[in-house]
Amino acid sequence: MIFDTARWVNHPTRTYEAEHKMIQLRAACEVGFDIPATYCLNSERFLGNRLDGPIVAIKGLDTVLVRTETTESFGYTNFLGREELEHTELREAPLVAQRALTDKLDLRVTVIEDDWWCASVTEGGSGIPGDWRLRKSNVAFSEFVLPEPIGARCIELTRRLGLSFAAIDLALSDDRFFFLEVNPTGEWAWLQEEVQFPIGAKLAELLGRTPSAHRGDS
Repeated sequence: MIFDTARWVNHPTRTYEAEHKMIQLRAACEVGFDIPATYCLNSERFLGNRLDGPIVAIKGLDTVLVRTETTESFGYTNFLGREELEHTELREAPLVAQRALTDKLDLRVTVIEDDWWCASVTEGGSGIPGDWRLRKSNVAFSEFVLPEPIGARCIELTRRLGLSFAAIDLALSDDRFFFLEVNPTGEWAWLQEEVQFPIGAKLAELLGRTPSAHRGDS
């Protein structure tokens, strides 16, 4: 982090900040994205009836990694019933609770500086109710024509977070594009293979510029 003339994609400090869900959500709101109703809490009593429906989407405040001596597990978004939350020791693990978007089309937008590529994620030709990453081996990815204002908003969000690369998850529900989260270290090779997005070439071009032309950027 002391190499101020090196080209970072992305700078470690910006990556660390952008991993935090509440920082992401604040920035997304500031650039004009629709956000599902969201609460950050450590007790089910704070939730009450603030979120519509019997199902709540649960996320960690940051990237959730659980390590043991021999394994490492990653925490995904989970849909839980309200009755399950009532029996959970939330004091031990504060979380983000959101209104669950069960009728949605998942979209993965990959941003590199001023360019973006968008892919829809479906299973059997339909949208996926929960976190599609839990079913990654069974889903299909197709190029999706993202409206220009939404793509521009993705670029603005990436810049606001101090990033030059971002993998942004959106959900199209009720004709609205909802921001879900952004991953500053998101995987992208599978999109290049399955949808032929030229992400690798763009990253290579970015990394190939002379450091002096990039000095001070993140």
